[in-house]
Amino acid sequence: MTHPAATSCLTPEREHGKPPIVCVDAFGDAARWAAEHRDALRAAVTEHGSLLVRGLALHDPAETEAVFRELGALTTEREAFAQRHIYAPGVYSASKVRVPNGGEERGRDSSGRRGRRARGASN
Repeated sequence: MTHPAATSCLTPEREHGKPPIVCVDAFGDAARWAAEHRDALRAAVTEHGSLLVRGLALHDPAETEAVFRELGALTTEREAFAQRHIYAPGVYSASKVRVPNGGEERGRDSSGRRGRRARGASN
């Protein structure tokens, strides 16, 4: 259950040209934290179109999948032009992005490591 005080702590930081960011302290049980803040997180995504949540301390695909399951139904990856590795149901690697100088750059996962990106939840 999300309490009104918990909702107010999820006010995203906004910086022009960047996604809204919420920094949280959910070490230990990120899936439980996500369940407790589900309504506030979904409201922020509805308002802003996206939301970057930092501080969940997700270390592997299973933890990422558990958080997404608490937030809603996971989407299936269907972008044929962006090949990805499946880490867990609904959790995929980052796609390679071409940078202007002709090189490639990999995305970063929720813990800041290069190479993995989790796809968002939908409902």
